[in-house]
Amino acid sequence: MIKACSANEALDQLLRTDVAIVLIDVCMPDLDGFELAAMIREHPRFQKTAIIFVSAIQVTDLDLVRGYAAGAVDYVPVPIIPELWLPVSDANEDATAPPAAPRRPTRPTHLEEARSCRILVVDDDPIVATGTVAMLEDLGHVATEVPSGDAALRLLGSDTVIDLVITDHAMPGMTGTELAARIRRSWPDLPIVIASGYAELPGDGDLALPRLSKPYRQQDLAALVARLVRDRSVRRAAAGAAAQ
Repeated sequence: MIKACSANEALDQLLRTDVAIVLIDVCMPDLDGFELAAMIREHPRFQKTAIIFVSAIQVTDLDLVRGYAAGAVDYVPVPIIPELWLPVSDANEDATAPPAAPRRPTRPTHLEEARSCRILVVDDDPIVATGTVAMLEDLGHVATEVPSGDAALRLLGSDTVIDLVITDHAMPGMTGTELAARIRRSWPDLPIVIASGYAELPGDGDLALPRLSKPYRQQDLAALVARLVRDRSVRRAAAGAAAQ
């Protein structure tokens, strides 16, 4: 057993020692567990090393997806129950066998309500963006991520077809509500969702934007996407009937 008190110390130990399993705390002061896992996975020597996250806080579906995207094979709650480790130390197991496939969050049962959509995810945090994209793709959608409002407007102004935009609010250069206002002027029929941990957002009142409160679960994401797609279809059908 080798102990490290920080992400930097863990990286130093890994470069000097061969290990079979890495246990990582999710919340650490310098680099969090997700960032450390991603850095470990980037090294060719550790691409098949089993990584297990431990956490004393409640883990959301978004956290699970972020962890699996970073290379984790499992999560273990703190305090740790010793019996959870028994299968790992089973002497009859083949030590060279690849780690078991990670358990994924339970797929919501109402996914059939929404057809497959082309969704643009706007977030300057690459870990959050990757997690959201992973959840959307798991739901059967096609998701594209960009890191800023300017990048989102450039993509929307190209030939790329987008059915829905999910944007973070607190981003440098252009906030999510500012991006939404500019999208509304050019693409008034395009549904926009603001994803934020803030209870109230400046400038949001006039736009009346749907909200996703961070951290959100895959079930919340699935239900909101289904509702927005359904509402847009109803509006288009009504407009078509009125034009006849």
